[in-house]
Amino acid sequence: MRHKARKFLRQVPVGVVKFIMNRYRPYRGAGIKTLHITKDYRYIKVAMPLKWHNRNYFGTHFGGSLFAMTDAFYPLMLSHIFRA
Repeated sequence: MRHKARKFLRQVPVGVVKFIMNRYRPYRGAGIKTLHITKDYRYIKVAMPLKWHNRNYFGTHFGGSLFAMTDAFYPLMLSHIFRA
């Protein structure tokens, strides 16, 4: 079963992955947007503008939002690169 799921996920077009990531509620809540994903998944560009809801006491980005920006993308990239 896992093998079939992995095979299916590898066949999903990059545009669909970007669409899903941009509509994922936790990312939308933090203002995180996926701007670009290369076809080989070696480069993903993500942006998060500084807003009142992702700002900390010192006026900089909240660390949890910064972590969320990177947390899901590294496993996604590595699973496609190494064909896990």
